[in-house]
Amino acid sequence: MKKKIILFLSVLLIAMFLTGCVSVSITTNPENSEDNVIVIDNPFANIIGKKELKEYDERKTEIAEDVENIIVDSTIADVNISVSDSSNIEVHFYGEAKLDNDLNLDIEHKKDDVIIKLKYNGTSVNENLKLDISIPNNQYNLIKVESASANISLSECISAKRIELNTSSGDVITDATFVETNISTMSGDVELYINSNEDISMDISTMSGDISIQVDNIDSIDFSTSTMTGDIRNKHEGSLGGYNAKGELSTMSGDIIVK
Repeated sequence: MKKKIILFLSVLLIAMFLTGCVSVSITTNPENSEDNVIVIDNPFANIIGKKELKEYDERKTEIAEDVENIIVDSTIADVNISVSDSSNIEVHFYGEAKLDNDLNLDIEHKKDDVIIKLKYNGTSVNENLKLDISIPNNQYNLIKVESASANISLSECISAKRIELNTSSGDVITDATFVETNISTMSGDVELYINSNEDISMDISTMSGDISIQVDNIDSIDFSTSTMTGDIRNKHEGSLGGYNAKGELSTMSGDIIVK
């Protein structure tokens, strides 16, 4: 009888995977095992383990004097960066999730770098976690955000010479001003709203998602575009700004739209 029950449960689990009832997403980084994340989002997650839904609410502040580079590494929480009137960098981590390991939020100030890390190594179920970062309204040299499984957004008034935004699974939205940018996501859309005051260049790629770019104050554009299964539409009519934009836009499965 015991063997029959075990056999029945095994068949049930296999059937659930084959019919799509259970969806498991695994993101790995071979260079750093701490970045390995397994995300399970399904109605039968309690079979894997009954975890209580836990709420998170943590704040940290760092003096922003002489800071030129802001580097964010968030394994699992959505990252939202905005400007404020404060002279400090303020970080607010909040939300709820079922996790089987501890999360660690850390801020490190090294010379002209501020490094914000939210590290997690384990399994998450139905997470809804946010990492809000407010920074002084300054001109920065570099703003860089890395994520394994999260959305990334940068609000308007953020200004940096170079912006790098990379996520394995998530959308990227930015209103920030930059000279150079590199944006990539494996599975997600990319949206850029640009009001430039100088020539700019960009390298944007997504494996599965749309790329939408709206440029203001740009007179001419020179983009190399490619898509395997999607449309490419250039609706840009130029403006009186006199500045130029160039770069590469690529997606395996999605549309590319320039306005």
